[in-house]
Amino acid sequence: MNDSPPHAGPYDQRLARLLIRPFAGTPLHPNHVTTVSLLLGIASGAVFAVGGPDLAWLGALLFVLAVLVDHMDGELARMTGKTSRFGHYYDYVVGSLNYTVLFAGLGWGLSETELGATALWVGLAAGFSNPVIVSLRRASERVRFRTRGFHLSDRADHLVRRIGLFLLGLRLGDDRLSDLDDPGAGAPRVAAWLVSIR
Repeated sequence: MNDSPPHAGPYDQRLARLLIRPFAGTPLHPNHVTTVSLLLGIASGAVFAVGGPDLAWLGALLFVLAVLVDHMDGELARMTGKTSRFGHYYDYVVGSLNYTVLFAGLGWGLSETELGATALWVGLAAGFSNPVIVSLRRASERVRFRTRGFHLSDRADHLVRRIGLFLLGLRLGDDRLSDLDDPGAGAPRVAAWLVSIR
């Protein structure tokens, strides 16, 4: 059993570890948790696609939960020793699918605005670039190929997340989200936005 110290890792990973810890002694398998993340991600994309601007907060909340639950599966696997090659691959695929569905859903929903078909094409392009990024990451794991200290896929991932954050900002009607220099700063802003509207 490899149980990480409670203070190790980013805040969302520490929160995931805290929330999943009570389930470590149960029959719950990490792959079950990964499937819950997938269902939350699909629900988020569907809300963004057809829910309209009034339900954009719900789509954002569902996606934040999908990402949090995505951290929980790995934490549970490490706590219980239930790590597997399939689980690692399944986690990669589900994470990629969640972003694909999110971006496609955002593009679909925004296509009903003055942005029209352009939003749909941008959302689909950002969404379907995720399987390519996952493939690059998997390949780089196998051969440990690095360029100037960065995985090539990290640069592509950074760009795609900027596009996704821009679409999310448009959908939520919050220019602060679509104007960020650092896409990683978007998650706390989305969380703060969700808290402020409820």
